[in-house]
Amino acid sequence: MVNAVTILLSIVGLSSVQLHVSGTRVVTPAGSTMRFHGIDICSLEWDAKGDHIEQSLPVAFDKWGANLIRVPLSEDRWFGKGPDSKGDGTNYRKIVDRLVSESTRRGKYILLDLHWSNCGVWGQNIAQHKLPDIGSLAFWKDCAKRYANKPAVLFDLYNEPIDAPWTVWRNGGPITEQFNGQTLSYQAIGMQTLVEAIRGVGAKNVIVAGGLGYASRMDGLITNRLVDKSGNGIVYSNHFYPGWESTDSWEKRMIVATKQLPVLVGEFGADPQSLPLDYPKRRAAQVLAVLKKHDWNWCAWCMHPAASPCLIADWTYKPTPYFGSLVMDALKGKSVPIPPRLTKIDNKTIYQDGLKLGYQSWGSAKVDFQSTTVKRGQRSIQVDANAGQQVQLGNVPFDGNPYAGISMYLNGGTAGGQRLVLFANVMDAGQKPVKLPELRAGVWTHVMVTFRDLGIAGKENVKSFVLRSADGSSLPTYYVDEIVLVGKH
Repeated sequence: MVNAVTILLSIVGLSSVQLHVSGTRVVTPAGSTMRFHGIDICSLEWDAKGDHIEQSLPVAFDKWGANLIRVPLSEDRWFGKGPDSKGDGTNYRKIVDRLVSESTRRGKYILLDLHWSNCGVWGQNIAQHKLPDIGSLAFWKDCAKRYANKPAVLFDLYNEPIDAPWTVWRNGGPITEQFNGQTLSYQAIGMQTLVEAIRGVGAKNVIVAGGLGYASRMDGLITNRLVDKSGNGIVYSNHFYPGWESTDSWEKRMIVATKQLPVLVGEFGADPQSLPLDYPKRRAAQVLAVLKKHDWNWCAWCMHPAASPCLIADWTYKPTPYFGSLVMDALKGKSVPIPPRLTKIDNKTIYQDGLKLGYQSWGSAKVDFQSTTVKRGQRSIQVDANAGQQVQLGNVPFDGNPYAGISMYLNGGTAGGQRLVLFANVMDAGQKPVKLPELRAGVWTHVMVTFRDLGIAGKENVKSFVLRSADGSSLPTYYVDEIVLVGKH
């Protein structure tokens, strides 16, 4: 249902009203609950001029029906220190000024998100990092002063904090991370310090703060809750993508959090790029159904044809059929039915001369994906496994319903005699192992194991496949090639 406050503002032509947090709600001065249903509009984090961003604002608000846009920003480009910046960043800041003005004129809201930082070195390492740095503090002092107490403007402290102790997330501290092949160390600025910096320049605007784990974790937000002594309150951001965990698991965590905290789902989405083995339209519809069921605040990523998951197919703003069309319907208050599960699908290759479809090696065994001992093609997988070690190939979870099984070729190398078992993981729970034929020296053996035998027939969140010794012992070198998920036809 379209928010009543949004309808009133659009009818009477009023500017946005100042919001504040009351308990677990965001409310208007009259005490009415404000529910955000919005769209992320990216590009200012990587492009000092923005990519169609000013054209996208009226589409999001006027044509799609959003009442909030979330705009990712770069601290370097804000101050004119990006590689594509001109001057001192004045033109960049004027773009944001216009976005704020247009949002205000429509009686809508804009969430300014510090998306990219630099690990404390201006003009370098410009990207998403573990935590904010000293430049982030400078950014928020300047940005907050510029838009202090503008009713339409909310502040998102840092896009996706990644990995640190919760105390460092809150209070700051030394951080080390790997970035582009180099080890970077810097002083992280805690979220509480950013809150105090914003309030210190007189800005009372509602603040949004994401937790650790790319803003997915909420377990430490209660015990490390931020303190806002002089402003309009703090909302906590959650980002969720179906590849991260099951929708049911996420919903349960959100229920716990929203009973104690005001929460905005600041990013979510699904598309074929992020879910190559699955049915993204069903996944996206499931998330939208949960958001509607609980009447939660949300913002969908992203109104850009190249920033996955994509709401639009191109710059005509045609909604993508697997995600954008669903979000548009939800924004307009229409029903978004959940499509039925797939029952048929084409074969999907996991390995052929290299890993495919986003599969990664998660196991403990030593594996060489460039071996020249092949069944067909140019490369195969060479495996050297000590006692207790295993080969594990993992990906984002997918629905096993339309798949019949998994096929591969195995070669016992010079020794032969290896006895292996194969099993699958559904999310983090291992299923029953299936014994494979004993490998023969120098001979390629074709193996086809059904999903029924693996215990995953019809299960929705198949995450990885594991090869290991049947008795846990070390194994002589063996080879694997042509791994294929066999679809039902």
